Amino acid sequence: KSATSEGCTYVAHTDDAGGDSTADIRLVRVPAKTYNSSSSHRRPVYSFKSGYPRIVSRDRGPDYQPVGEQRVTKPLGYIPQVNHTYGYFDNDYGMMNEKQLSIVESTCGSRTVGWPLNLPYGYNMFGIAE
Repeated sequence: KSATSEGCTYVAHTDDAGGDSTADIRLVRVPAKTYNSSSSHRRPVYSFKSGYPRIVSRDRGPDYQPVGEQRVTKPLGYIPQVNHTYGYFDNDYGMMNEKQLSIVESTCGSRTVGWPLNLPYGYNMFGIAE
């Protein structure tokens, strides 16, 4: 925290995207939301695709809404939803909520890879992008 004269913390990530597509480099604001406590709302879990758009969803605010002929991304599965979520900034791999709690991804050469359920050899619902 003392790395800057303002006392700010910086988090950075480069993404060369690899493969045949460019990363979806948008910084998206996902608004805070309060759910009806009597409802049994479940949160969808997605496998982000490379390129734009990483997901298309009606439940993550206006910047993930379908545009033109885009189809809503099919979730890998669902988890129980808490009654209130903080708003957050979402990017290709990093996120920061409105309380400035940040989570980022680190690539390493370990062999502990778990692939998402939408791949034939996958067994995980959550990946580094979600």
